[in-house]
Amino acid sequence: MANNKIFTKLCSDIEQFGWHVLYVCPEQDEEGACFAYTVGLTATFSHPEIMIFGLSQQTAHSLLQVCVDKIKAGQHFQAHQGYDDIIANNYQVMFKPVNPAYVADYMGLALRYYQQTSFNALILCWPDKHHAFPWQAAHAGGQTEVLMLMQPTT
Repeated sequence: MANNKIFTKLCSDIEQFGWHVLYVCPEQDEEGACFAYTVGLTATFSHPEIMIFGLSQQTAHSLLQVCVDKIKAGQHFQAHQGYDDIIANNYQVMFKPVNPAYVADYMGLALRYYQQTSFNALILCWPDKHHAFPWQAAHAGGQTEVLMLMQPTT
């Protein structure tokens, strides 16, 4: 029942604003980090959906809002490219493609909305306080799900 209310709100937001953000946290007995993801960017702006891990709901939503504002202005974020205009203090973020094998496990309501088994999505990767990304040896740790979800490079 709750899923139907959430899905109705999702559809309403996409119709009104062009996108919706979902914030997901594991149940108490489950492992994993909280994450947020967009729904509607593909339909409205022909842009991959965006996921972000390990941040509070407010911070995740704020960063996604910055991204959506840039997408609305015509920017198209590219995988494996750094961007220094998303977060403050000269920190760079990078987008990585989501491995399609994990889309159903993490983005279920987006699959329901698009009525497809797969679609393009990017992970918004943010650095630690030393500007290192999760896949770099100098990274302070955390964001382990990001590493699992990233599409393997060929």
